[in-house]
Amino acid sequence: MASAARSATVRRAEGAIEVLLAGVCGRAALTVHDPLGGELRFDRRGGRVRAHGEEREQWLVAPLAGGRLLRVEDRSYPGRLRIRPLAQGGLEVRAVVDLEDYLAGVLAAELSVWSAPDALLEAQAIAARSYAVAELEHRGRTSSSPYLFDDTRDMVYRGEPAAPPPIRARIAAALERTRGTVLREGARVLDARFHAACGGRTAAGRSVFPESDFESLRSVECAPCREAAPEQWSTTATRAELDLLCQEAGLAAGLRRLRPLEVDEGGRWLAVELEGAAGRARLDFQTVRRLLGPGRVRSALVSGTWPQPGEELRDGLLLRGRGNGHGVGLCQRGALGCAERGWSAERILLHYYPGALLADGRRP
Repeated sequence: MASAARSATVRRAEGAIEVLLAGVCGRAALTVHDPLGGELRFDRRGGRVRAHGEEREQWLVAPLAGGRLLRVEDRSYPGRLRIRPLAQGGLEVRAVVDLEDYLAGVLAAELSVWSAPDALLEAQAIAARSYAVAELEHRGRTSSSPYLFDDTRDMVYRGEPAAPPPIRARIAAALERTRGTVLREGARVLDARFHAACGGRTAAGRSVFPESDFESLRSVECAPCREAAPEQWSTTATRAELDLLCQEAGLAAGLRRLRPLEVDEGGRWLAVELEGAAGRARLDFQTVRRLLGPGRVRSALVSGTWPQPGEELRDGLLLRGRGNGHGVGLCQRGALGCAERGWSAERILLHYYPGALLADGRRP
């Protein structure tokens, strides 16, 4: 079940990749179960990892002969698990998984597969494959062992899809129809970001991710999302949470006013101005979302506040908005509407990533 570890390689749009299992990283001990019978407990011993009485710098755990899954808590993972000491303490756990098996888990987690038209499944598969390959290539320039997070820092991945056979069959079929296909911009694979609902117009990539230099991540109209019932949200930031924003911006506690400082053509707040007793400071709105929680501030498309923007704050701040996600690239709600109107996966992708081209990512 366990063996000495060797590095996995990233091979274009195929082969094994590594995915950090963020929810279990940092644990002092971890138990890995094999469905065919077998269990290994790992724990940290100084700068090494111990299992069944043996200490190593790292372990690469594989399923027993005849199996393909390993279970960690309530999730099962195809492939292998890499376990080693985490620099900050505890254990680091990565899934070493074939790219297509990883994408199957991403599609199951990111979409309502049972109701998704084939064109949407295919478009999502190509976008997710492109994002994974592009990010791993980018991170591989500064790391000999690049990885993806299993949460919204990259794409949500919960391991083997826990879904009925018909759902798993639809995912497998969509992946097979698009196998190896990625979006390219020039010689590079496109960092094809996507989100749940744009609210009517997607965001320009650079406005949300300043490090992005892809021309295809531009703002486009999204009629199906605009015409659908709006996905609305609201939340109230407490005085203590507003003080956290001040701290992040380098201001003393005691936020007096908050107003939008930069707004894109679709109405998204890109940056806000914070005013405190000792002065004013600028803060990116994506930082505001991160600090208050992206599950609460679900987008940057703010439709209103109370008190009104720029008015004096007293106990807290109510934020209202619509849409869900960062707004860049493919809008899943809009793409669903496009697919229902008969658009092909290619047409959907070239609408949300204008200027990109479909290509076989398995070739140089």
